[in-house]
Amino acid sequence: MKWLNAFWKTVSDIRNVKISRQTLIIILVSAFIILFIILCTLLIVGGCRSKTRAIEEAKPKLENVRGYVYHGPEVSVFRKCDGAEEYWVTGDVDIILWKVYADLAPEEYLPVYVEMKVQFLKNEEGSIRSDYAGQVLVKEVYHMSYDSQGCELAKNYNYLLQGNEPSWKISIDEKRGILFQESGQPEVYASYVSPKEMDNGIVFNLISGSSPMVIKIRKIDTYDNISGAYYAYSAFVSFKDKDYYGQALVGNPLF
Repeated sequence: MKWLNAFWKTVSDIRNVKISRQTLIIILVSAFIILFIILCTLLIVGGCRSKTRAIEEAKPKLENVRGYVYHGPEVSVFRKCDGAEEYWVTGDVDIILWKVYADLAPEEYLPVYVEMKVQFLKNEEGSIRSDYAGQVLVKEVYHMSYDSQGCELAKNYNYLLQGNEPSWKISIDEKRGILFQESGQPEVYASYVSPKEMDNGIVFNLISGSSPMVIKIRKIDTYDNISGAYYAYSAFVSFKDKDYYGQALVGNPLF
């Protein structure tokens, strides 16, 4: 066969090629250098990935949670809205947490609704709190109220604003839009528009009918002057030459 004869001829030609010793050394050294560079590159990439992974693992994992806290002389406990497990509460922020709790709860050990940023910790072996699922380190408190319906309410909005004198409320939802309710007045609706960032918060610039509406949410501590509930965010609304001041709840996601 022609192709077989051609193959053997090529093999024979390769075997007859003469390479000087110097050329062979150059080829081998070049191959070694290339392999060395490839190996070093793989080691560097692998080292960077390991270092990045170690840094990520070293960072504390923070979570925004909703649930209820219980407090008394011997108990400081948190329970999630969607769980039955109890966690012992610790951290510098818990001083503020329990101060607000004392102002809200009529008695010790009664549940107070809370929204906060935390880090969950495992119980160490031999811990005196081994009967709890773990410990929760409080980093930031967003909202506290003596409200048994807090967990159910938190599912139904992106932002919820309210105030008194006059009594008013605004729900902001990306899918359902903006609904403004003032006591004794017709409901007002506006289409949802993404907010813009501003100093220490966000602002919505909306149109309801032919009237502009401005909604500002800032990260400034405030309290409901009737219920005493604590909010980490304040609210301001300007609509039809009237200004409204109050508090804001940030639903999903917390910012």
